[in-house]
Amino acid sequence: MKRKNRQLKVEEVGDFYNHNTWSFIRLRGKWLKNAGFVPNTHVQVENPAPGILVLHAVEKPTNQGGF
Repeated sequence: MKRKNRQLKVEEVGDFYNHNTWSFIRLRGKWLKNAGFVPNTHVQVENPAPGILVLHAVEKPTNQGGF
């Protein structure tokens, strides 16, 4: 499988008027399917250190938080 690094932009979304915003990263593309993230797959996200996110495709979601 061809692996390519991707560069994405962290966007700011939310209520700008009331200064209630948060960070947002959009992941989409055929490369996700090639990486094992097929539609309806749940994803576990780890944050081992500042500036690092690790994604794992999982069978069943665990209730460890969310939005």
